[in-house]
Amino acid sequence: MGTLYTQDCLEAIGFILQTQKEIEKALLLSCDQKHAFLIKSNRNIYIIRSGFTSGYQGEGPKGLASSLQLLLKHNIRSLS
Repeated sequence: MGTLYTQDCLEAIGFILQTQKEIEKALLLSCDQKHAFLIKSNRNIYIIRSGFTSGYQGEGPKGLASSLQLLLKHNIRSLS
């Protein structure tokens, strides 16, 4: 889900949080300062594309921080 754009990835995470009642965990997948998520619910597994980055200032790192905060607010463990 999502695109290579950070906002689309944030919206995809929001969609999953709104439509899935039982999310078991979220894994942060990282490679070369690009980040994606694997989110597992009791019924489905979702992949959020690598629209998040780290290592410099900009939309990508801010989106990554926002996505982690969003998952924490919903009491979802995020593991890397």
